[in-house]
Amino acid sequence: MKKLFCIILIALCINACKTYPPQAANKSAFITIGSNYDYYIREYYAVEKDNRFALKSKQDTTGAANRRLIEVEYLFVSNDGIDNVVYMTTVPDRRMNRYSTYYLSNDSVNMHDVRMLHFGKVTNTNKNELTILFEGFKKSERDTWKIQKSVNGATAKIVTITEVENNELTQVMLVDSALNNPVVFEKINPFQLVYHNHFQKNAVRATVAGNKLYYDWKKKEIIIYYDKKIDEDNVQRYEKKRIMYDPLLLFQ
Repeated sequence: MKKLFCIILIALCINACKTYPPQAANKSAFITIGSNYDYYIREYYAVEKDNRFALKSKQDTTGAANRRLIEVEYLFVSNDGIDNVVYMTTVPDRRMNRYSTYYLSNDSVNMHDVRMLHFGKVTNTNKNELTILFEGFKKSERDTWKIQKSVNGATAKIVTITEVENNELTQVMLVDSALNNPVVFEKINPFQLVYHNHFQKNAVRATVAGNKLYYDWKKKEIIIYYDKKIDEDNVQRYEKKRIMYDPLLLFQ
């Protein structure tokens, strides 16, 4: 009897230690970012003059000959009626030369470099304007972006950001004046989601399997599977502290 009990206990432990894709618990716990999304990108530059740096958006060509790419932001807006929004951003490195040296291309989103993920919903739309809601893990906290699209749809510009904390309006930011630079995204299609570690010797370039992002509801993590190993396995995880807003707006 003791032997049987031990076998059962070991089997339970082994089963508990297995790692299952989150869809095993809930088959709707993923989104697919493919041709069903419009893709926009914003490239941010540092311009050097007299040993000092000024931050410039791509559209500001002042000092373009001496500028270097320091940050890239990605915006995905679903075009199939489900109103999903995914925003991704990199972070400038200390020496501000990472992306000017290792940047893949504007149609390749390198998830190795992405540091933050935001998930939101389009709450109002017309031909040239979007209203996007980002809801916090605390439902009393939320941000709303107003985005103006160009007439031909080639660009999308963040006009205002409204912040609410504890269900009280705390700030309405006029982006152009607050940041001294227009936050303008350029539309580019098609695109690909990849992973390439520039600092790893003989690093492979992997592709996001099925263009799917999974959400682990229990750990509040985003999980990405690749078509080949990126390190010890083919899995990348974004912890809650790197997600910012509640993905449940999308993963329901």
